[in-house]
Amino acid sequence: MTVTTSIVAASVSVAAAVITGIVSIWMLRHRRLVQETEAYRAISELYDRVVQAKLQRPELLPLARRWSAARMRGAYEQLTDEDRDWAIYSTYTEVCIGFCNAVLQARSRGLMPKHEFEAQWEPLVKFVITEHYPMIRDLLKEAKFVSSYLTDFVDELRTAGWDWEREHRLLAWSA
Repeated sequence: MTVTTSIVAASVSVAAAVITGIVSIWMLRHRRLVQETEAYRAISELYDRVVQAKLQRPELLPLARRWSAARMRGAYEQLTDEDRDWAIYSTYTEVCIGFCNAVLQARSRGLMPKHEFEAQWEPLVKFVITEHYPMIRDLLKEAKFVSSYLTDFVDELRTAGWDWEREHRLLAWSA
């Protein structure tokens, strides 16, 4: 093999490695954008379900004020109309928790910028949790039924001084 052939072969190898590196970086960025898009789509779909439920069943919010752990039995037994209302409310709260988990997971995986989380999504997650805190509090006591995303977020804000019970009471804007 001549020196010229060796130089050409080395140049082609280097060029191929550079092109492969560029394509790999592009593929990683593209994959990341797809993951971000999927996360935002899931978040938006879940939040749309939360809002639609509020519009279709306005009686759900007052139930949040009257929740107690004893209501769970009625939600499962559904012997009365009130029990059926509790079953619907508990299902609605699960959708709310699903929305919160989707946002918190996207934050945890770095799929949303920190400033966007803090400016838009964190206040909304706080609001949804605060609205339904009595039931969420009871679920948090049974840690096996909630995600670590939700548990960690509630603890993180509590440590920072957020009083979930007080904020839930204040939501009716009647101190």
